Amino acid sequence: MNVEEISMKNNLYLSNVHIKQIAFTGNEQTYMRRMHSYCMIFMKRGRGDLSINQELVSVGSGDSLILTPGMNVMWYSDEDTFVECVAIFFHCAEISRKNKEWVITSPTYPIIVDPSADIRLASNGLFFLCMYEKHNRLKIKQVLGQLLHHIKKKAQMTSFRSMEDVKLYMDKHFTDNLTVSFLASYSGYSITQFSKQFKQTYHITPSSYLTEKRMKLAKQLLFSRVKAKDIAAYLGYTDEYYFSRVFKKVEGVAPSLYMKKKNLNIASVYYGFDDHLSVLGLNPVSSLSYKQRVSQSVINNSQHGISIDSVVPNYMKLKDANPDIILASESFIPTTELDHIAPIMIMQENRNYKEVLVELASIFGREVQAENWIKQFEQRKERAKRILQSTLNEKTVCFIRVGSQGYRMYGETSQMGHLLYKDLELNPSELITGTHREFELEELNSVLADYIFIMVDSNGEAHQRMKAFRSSLTKKSKLIEAHDLFYQTLGPRGYQYSLEFIYTHLIEQ
Repeated sequence: MNVEEISMKNNLYLSNVHIKQIAFTGNEQTYMRRMHSYCMIFMKRGRGDLSINQELVSVGSGDSLILTPGMNVMWYSDEDTFVECVAIFFHCAEISRKNKEWVITSPTYPIIVDPSADIRLASNGLFFLCMYEKHNRLKIKQVLGQLLHHIKKKAQMTSFRSMEDVKLYMDKHFTDNLTVSFLASYSGYSITQFSKQFKQTYHITPSSYLTEKRMKLAKQLLFSRVKAKDIAAYLGYTDEYYFSRVFKKVEGVAPSLYMKKKNLNIASVYYGFDDHLSVLGLNPVSSLSYKQRVSQSVINNSQHGISIDSVVPNYMKLKDANPDIILASESFIPTTELDHIAPIMIMQENRNYKEVLVELASIFGREVQAENWIKQFEQRKERAKRILQSTLNEKTVCFIRVGSQGYRMYGETSQMGHLLYKDLELNPSELITGTHREFELEELNSVLADYIFIMVDSNGEAHQRMKAFRSSLTKKSKLIEAHDLFYQTLGPRGYQYSLEFIYTHLIEQ
């Protein structure tokens, strides 16, 4: 059986088959032509965008595509992108018998070849022949005919998926090396049909939607100081430089410079983060209010931007602020509404203001501002520490919070404890090596210090507990209303205010 007979058995006739290996370094409009024959292309290396009848298709290494006569084709890629591919040009006709007459038609194929394992394997076999046995034209013609028949048969069997199903798949796999061509194949539609339906449904092109999701995650990973090379690989980009170009096109700056942008909009949804940003010379677009948490709130450290209610958070206010990044804490519970606004960056809690300030400064390129702030604070702290130690001698100090669930004394690893026992080196009534410990009312007089800074939560149960606290107090301790001092210490300026508050009240006593 000869090649023509094999082709005829599949109702397919091939002729004028010739092979061309193409390699070039890309630049704008590198390659433009009107197709006069069929052409099957195998991408060996590089990536770029192919405009086919003014519809843009992204292709990369490993992709196979079929161009048909009459198509206007233009290739786009960056100047430093090296592209290498193998192209098989051929004439093709389908021959069938209808009403005892032979009918000849031009077959149609999906532009992007189905990326399933069986067809990819067959495609690889064909292009292996083209590269290493290109003299064996009969064998190449035979394999090409069988592959084209298989591609068309599989395309006809493909079931159509809804745009919702495709979008769900994209949401789950956007960090894979997804292409619009693959998604079109997955949906069962042609690239043109798929792109049109997706945009009509979601008002965004598939490629823009993928890029949007990838860039959002990229910004979150950049905040964690993951290297651009690793981010590119994680997001499905085989080329770090291509990822950098896409990022720069979307964000206006390279990934390495993104966190150092002067006009970066940063939202804070945790106590004190807005204060850290302000000290670094950044203008936070929101802050988390603790007004509803404390019975007597001074709030000397004015909050910034949109005020977020800490009891019933109203995150949708942030949408109008258009933040680039949202700072949250480990205790933050992610919400769908907030996740749709901007990438969420989780910061570790229960750390001294200085640690947080230094970390944020290194991320946003504000090391000088952080260094200057810490230097001037250290000078004030040393002066206050010397005077307090000479005035108080061996007297003890503690900080207690009265809440609806009970009484809590704070230890040296809490922000308040760090200020009292490490920065000011005051004596605790009880050494609590952790963040805090709960105690019962019966223990009250055995754990209390000479000076008690006390904060009462803003609810009825806490007020009742405070009354019980006062009536049970027999030790001659001096109570000092701490107001919102606990929350103040979570930011640098608030921390400094707290130091001066403690210093003033202890000296006056």
